[in-house]
Amino acid sequence: MADLLKKRGEFIHCRHFPDLPPGYDDWKMQKSIYCKFQTATIRKAPAGDPKLQNKLQPARYGLVFCHRGYYERARRIVENSRFAIAWGFANDLFLHEVDCRFGSDSGNYSFLAHDLSPERVTSSKLQDWSELAYEQVHGTHLVSRRVDLDNIDFASTYLRAHEKVPSLRQAMRMDHRTPYGLQVDLREEDLAKAIVEFTDHFHKVKNPLVRSFISDTQFKRRNIILKGYNTKYASYYRLIGEAQDYSRKEYGRQFFPDQLFAAPNLTMVFYPEPLVELALQRKGMNNRASIKERWEFLSLEYLSKIARDQILSFVDIEIRESIYNFILEIVYSGLGLGYHGYPESTSPSSGTARRGQDKRRTGPANPLTGEPLDDSDLETLFESRVDRAMIDVSLELRRDYPNVVLSSCTRLPDVITPDGVKYGTRYDTGSLVRWPEGQRGLSRILRAIHGGLYPRSDLVVADDPAAEVAARTWIDQYSSLKRSELLKKPYYEWLAAEPKVHAAIRRLNNGEFLANKCEAYETGEDEAQKTERIQAAMNRMYEGTALGDDMEPPDSSSWQGEPRGEAVIDEKAAKQEAIGQQTACTRSNDPAGVHRKAARNTGKQDHQRLADQFEARERRERKEASKWKANTSTALSRWDRMKSAPKSVVQREHKKELLRIAERKSQQELQQAKERRERRSKRATSEEVVGEQHQHGDSSESKNYGQGHKEVWPEQFVQHRDLQEDREYFRRDSERRRPKL
Repeated sequence: MADLLKKRGEFIHCRHFPDLPPGYDDWKMQKSIYCKFQTATIRKAPAGDPKLQNKLQPARYGLVFCHRGYYERARRIVENSRFAIAWGFANDLFLHEVDCRFGSDSGNYSFLAHDLSPERVTSSKLQDWSELAYEQVHGTHLVSRRVDLDNIDFASTYLRAHEKVPSLRQAMRMDHRTPYGLQVDLREEDLAKAIVEFTDHFHKVKNPLVRSFISDTQFKRRNIILKGYNTKYASYYRLIGEAQDYSRKEYGRQFFPDQLFAAPNLTMVFYPEPLVELALQRKGMNNRASIKERWEFLSLEYLSKIARDQILSFVDIEIRESIYNFILEIVYSGLGLGYHGYPESTSPSSGTARRGQDKRRTGPANPLTGEPLDDSDLETLFESRVDRAMIDVSLELRRDYPNVVLSSCTRLPDVITPDGVKYGTRYDTGSLVRWPEGQRGLSRILRAIHGGLYPRSDLVVADDPAAEVAARTWIDQYSSLKRSELLKKPYYEWLAAEPKVHAAIRRLNNGEFLANKCEAYETGEDEAQKTERIQAAMNRMYEGTALGDDMEPPDSSSWQGEPRGEAVIDEKAAKQEAIGQQTACTRSNDPAGVHRKAARNTGKQDHQRLADQFEARERRERKEASKWKANTSTALSRWDRMKSAPKSVVQREHKKELLRIAERKSQQELQQAKERRERRSKRATSEEVVGEQHQHGDSSESKNYGQGHKEVWPEQFVQHRDLQEDREYFRRDSERRRPKL
């Protein structure tokens, strides 16, 4: 019977907030600095000057975004969901990054999802989101899956989450009083589509059920960041060309570059792989060139030049006597910091002490310890060279363009097995892929360092935003360390200058991300075995987490939510501890381990309170609507009946009316675009006929002239005339919608 039992991994660990340095131990204050849009964060463009973009101005120490929302698998809060964003609000985290996809049909509806396949986060067995229609996508429930430890993949069974697949409009219209920011990650060619959809050049509602998310986002645009990738857009002009093609195809209208000033802030991500492919093409080499050929022919200076040329195409763009800048996310792990070695390092682990040869002191080294890298591993050496090229370009941008905003991403493993093996997920299938180990996995370890290396970014997307905030507080606010010294010293030697900061950062980076760690169990275990297993997992969690020697693991009753008899916690103190407001002296006077338990219980209560509020509001609205229908006479007119309608019914009817109006306007726009295309086609046909008559005249000398020539008038003349007509229509439309004084 034991052979038939399946081994599964269950996520039971919740998120927690680590310790902060003395003088900065108010978590509420720190979260307001790093995880919230302040009044001066975004300089809003004045109404009289549309040429000025809504410029993002991060705080001194940067802004921290929650990667795919503040998801928590132990509470069945799925990534890229409204509950993940709401759970961040409950923890005073108001900056979130979500992944958005556009549908494949003509409606181009939007929804939140990361993978190409919906299987990992939904119950669907299809291989691609494009196989689902609009109604099927937004009618699909999100699910939470365990881990199949026998096959090392997500289990086929699942638990249904609290909501369905959300749309981008729903994520932008979360009901909360505090302004929050969204960083919308757009893959494939979706960035060009989103730029067109977010401009108010014309009405977007083609299908009211699909396009309505754009019609009422005027006040939200300055709090939104749209993100694209250099894998699809090699230059700024390629991006604008794609946007213009999409605009003409969908609406029959022209998209002008100066409309970028009315769009949200735009981010371009620069991966090193497309830059290496571009360098190979410039050298006349095949993309399948061996690593030995790449190491021999692609020098550091040449790679830096290729990266600089592509990145600078998105910087200081001149558009009609104005300047536009993208937010730049230059992807580097920090492996390139040790590309030139550490000649001035005094660390005993550096090449100076181990090798004793000056020529080895300047070779590629491990940026953490300063140890020289293995010369036989050309892949890691070439990766260090490419990474150094990206770092050099970032430093040049910091020097020459100080107003350009830089972004980054701290990536942690998506799944950690009970034995500590780390896995990521594939973008195309959502299946698990093991992280490389040893020297080949050094770049993954560096990208997972909280607080980042050098140069420091202005924006950071983090899987664990609490650890990221804590690391930046320790390094940038509490300590006097200078990040520029990382060009000359290894990371651990640099931290060793301040032992207290060194110990705190090592605790943050060496510990496991418990929210993504699963614990093993067998499907046939009874309740007693389950309680014993969870108690053992909690003991391992507190033994492996460097949060202080005085912390004691909670007993099994604390996991079940039962109060402990030896200590009674004040409710206000528990809430303060959950958000990090408890002072150090109060924390030391209470029993060990009590505050961690209070934080967990308070988090569960907040999560249940949010779910109860959603359900109670839906029940109340349904009850009010049914009561109103039963008590309202059908003999009255629609206007008289709506006078006594509840607020929820009025809002729903108002939205329906707005959709009907938008649909009528959209139909008018489509009809006008169709008529313009017909006029252009007739004009082009008549010009072609006139040209043929002119070519095939009565003169015998020109009888055979122009055979096979289809059109006399150059094509650019016709395009210029179409552009003039579009601009004239845009001018008349703007005058029509301009308010009368």
